[in-house]
Amino acid sequence: MKIKMLGILLISQFCYSQNIIQTDIQGKKLNDFIQFENKLGSKLVKTDEEYISFEPVLQPVIFERKEKEIPNLRVFYKAYKTDSVIAEILYEWDVYNFDKGENVKKPISFNKAMIKKYEELISEVSKKYGKSHQKGNLNNLNLLNSREGLHRSDEWKIKDSINIFAYIDLSEYYERQGMMATVPGHKIRLYVKNERKEDDGNALGKEKVSLYTNEFLKFLEKLKTSDFAGARDLLSEKIAGSTTDDMLKNLAENIHLDKQIDVFMTGFQLVNDGSQYSMVQFKYKEEVSPPKEMITVLFEDSGKIIGIKPMKRLE
Repeated sequence: MKIKMLGILLISQFCYSQNIIQTDIQGKKLNDFIQFENKLGSKLVKTDEEYISFEPVLQPVIFERKEKEIPNLRVFYKAYKTDSVIAEILYEWDVYNFDKGENVKKPISFNKAMIKKYEELISEVSKKYGKSHQKGNLNNLNLLNSREGLHRSDEWKIKDSINIFAYIDLSEYYERQGMMATVPGHKIRLYVKNERKEDDGNALGKEKVSLYTNEFLKFLEKLKTSDFAGARDLLSEKIAGSTTDDMLKNLAENIHLDKQIDVFMTGFQLVNDGSQYSMVQFKYKEEVSPPKEMITVLFEDSGKIIGIKPMKRLE
């Protein structure tokens, strides 16, 4: 099925988030992140290792991103088997991924670079979710050469089933006693987990669908009467200022304002900055399924409209 885009897409021109990690994963699907990594220029990592899990998740999809002073970042995406919604993302910087030697030691400058990266990660997450629950610290670099090593972990428990956990392990200590060995290690891991409940679905709730539908109907009424100032009031602040009267006129010309609409599909959509928005797809009441014409509308949680995309199916 070919789809023709009509009118305008009222979404500001986003670039992908400059953040190292993506924490807004609820409702997002594996394919969204595959496209995201491809746009970043990440390398797909192929492995012959068999993944065994008692959880209802698929084999991880692994991408590698280049780094300068520390090991390349590997990102592991796990998705639920039922609908490919992301269950977990693991961000990992680990020397062992690239050097399997037993006694791999690194200079102090390397360890400082790893600590700097970890602190950047903690700062990035804390800006969004507040202070973490911290264990350990990275203050005493002398511990790098001890059996104890240098360790720190941080955790954020977030509403809506999202949990974030990070840790760093650094050690230059090596000791072998017979078959047993204590070896150096240089690793950072950060997990973003979407712990799904049994009754957790991927669709929007009825109350949200009702709210979004009512807000879009108000918007259509404003277009119908050419009340473009009123229409802009229903748009997100992110796009309202850049949306002109001509853009709204063009949009109105590509929507059948004289026809009634019904909800066709609901869900979530990822845009190119890594943000996720609620999505409601409308069809005209007279249309059969699958409809020839649809209007995809993206909403902020408050009900403000962040994107509108009229589409027509080409036979």
